[in-house]
Amino acid sequence: MTNVIVSRAKDRFIVVTTHGGVRLSRNIRTLLDYIEMYDPSAVVQSDIVSIFDVLYNAYSASLERYSRAKWADRRRSPAENVADQCLREILAEPAYSRFGYQIEVFLKDTLPNTRRLSEEQRAFVFTDSALDFGVYSRVTGRLVLAIEVDGWQYHGASDTQRKRDALKDSIMAAYDVPVLRLPTNGSGEERRIREALDKLL
Repeated sequence: MTNVIVSRAKDRFIVVTTHGGVRLSRNIRTLLDYIEMYDPSAVVQSDIVSIFDVLYNAYSASLERYSRAKWADRRRSPAENVADQCLREILAEPAYSRFGYQIEVFLKDTLPNTRRLSEEQRAFVFTDSALDFGVYSRVTGRLVLAIEVDGWQYHGASDTQRKRDALKDSIMAAYDVPVLRLPTNGSGEERRIREALDKLL
């Protein structure tokens, strides 16, 4: 199979693997060794990492603290536990001391009222729907940022879930609360959280 892939490359051949390469695939490992032998500069270690990489077997050593956190609370998903660890660390920084956060905040508890909502939105608010994380102002107690962890299998593959997510986003928008979605197949979560918080300073 690797032979066929390599022989069909016209201008460029790019191999993307986990950090440290693919340990269990003899063919891919041999291919990478061959490429490195003829052009050592052709093998590049990417700086792109995701806190959610720890949900898989191979990940950057810089993420070890997140690996330890993924089973911190068995009532939540490993992805939510990892995001919780990340958010806790960021909000402990002096620059963000004016913010606190809560986990699993029910929509009906986040809004001052439902006057700005349509009937469909209002009905949705009074279901068991919740935000994964609600960041609030320690001064006013007001919700200032909603953070959602979107597991790809659950959120990406389901039209029903995408509609629910869009409805939730529209409810938050009606009250000027930005929603930061962190897909588990994305990257740069620490940076993205800081950027969202910086806009609120």
